[in-house]
Amino acid sequence: MIGKVQFKNVLMAVIASIKSGINIEDIFNTIPKIKSVEGRFERVGRIKNNSKVILDYAHTPDALKTCLKNIKEQFPEIPHYIVSDATVKIPAGWLIETAGFKGKKFGSYGVHDKQALVLVNYGNASGKDLLQLSIQIQEAILIIFGIHLESEVNIL
Repeated sequence: MIGKVQFKNVLMAVIASIKSGINIEDIFNTIPKIKSVEGRFERVGRIKNNSKVILDYAHTPDALKTCLKNIKEQFPEIPHYIVSDATVKIPAGWLIETAGFKGKKFGSYGVHDKQALVLVNYGNASGKDLLQLSIQIQEAILIIFGIHLESEVNIL
């Protein structure tokens, strides 16, 4: 997720690195390799009724409001529904479309042009191709929005 907090954290790390004598080119080559912190919206399993168990050390109402505020700074039009003090729902289709995948083709497979949640085999693509596309979409959503999408796959 890119917001004020994350920007400030990266900026402070850059300043500290420069003050430590690290080459600026090395610093800027490293920034794209920064990974999310474990424990932030991390799926850790399911319970008996099939409900997902998500670990998030910042699960307090104030932290959730801050996360939503940061996303809304970059994407003010983001549709969302506040379920409770600890839960906000954001439509996956909107995330996928906004990330530029809706209607995009990759050779003989791609994302449906009318429904961003549907992956389409237009020809001779393999199941592996479609699975890789779903993973690529999940990774892009995580990088762009800081949100981890989980697959709810129906294979036809």
